[in-house]
Amino acid sequence: APVGHVVLSLRFAMEFGGLLGYVDDLFVRPAARRSGAAAAGLAALMAECRRLDCRALEVEVGADNPGAQALYSRIGMRAMNDGREMLRMVFDSPPT
Repeated sequence: APVGHVVLSLRFAMEFGGLLGYVDDLFVRPAARRSGAAAAGLAALMAECRRLDCRALEVEVGADNPGAQALYSRIGMRAMNDGREMLRMVFDSPPT
């Protein structure tokens, strides 16, 4: 039975001259955590990124989530530390 999910979003990134993968969501049911399920999901996601010839992979992780930070660090992801800040605009309703 499924114990969680991982969601990959894609976009073209001029910075990389190709596709950028984004870990849009990763969830593992509490009873299945620390069992390797998240790592397996990320391995499948990264394999799909390689199959699609993605040039980079990004994820947002909260400063208050050391478990997720450690997981992403183990697969080789590092903080960008390049002075950029993520900005967001939420629309009240879909454009017509």
